[in-house]
Amino acid sequence: MNKNTETDKYPITQSAISQLPTYNFELPVKHLSWTHNLVLIQKVKDVRARYWYMIQCIKSNWKVDYLKEVITRDDYGKHGALANNFSETLPSNEAREVSSMLKDPYVFDMLTFTDEYNERARRYIIWSS
Repeated sequence: MNKNTETDKYPITQSAISQLPTYNFELPVKHLSWTHNLVLIQKVKDVRARYWYMIQCIKSNWKVDYLKEVITRDDYGKHGALANNFSETLPSNEAREVSSMLKDPYVFDMLTFTDEYNERARRYIIWSS
């Protein structure tokens, strides 16, 4: 006689999470302070952008105030989301050099221009100082 029991219908198995293969990487979340993570969660909705900001915080040792400023300036849109294949097609040192040449290295936020200044006046002030 073969009785159907609960264990025959529902065999005991490992959970789906435990069956996933193990990966050899660490999430950058644990290397940042609680405040860094909170700012990233609140201000950056795109997961790729958030990951890019996390990596930049770790590599460049950004403080929370600087992170807020960089998010406001949308550095990911200007630098992190550059569509290129330099890292695949060029040697690593040349790829870094070419990528850095494409970035806009000038940030003139410290200058308080109003609308009355034109481009020529800005250039004159910058070059004369």
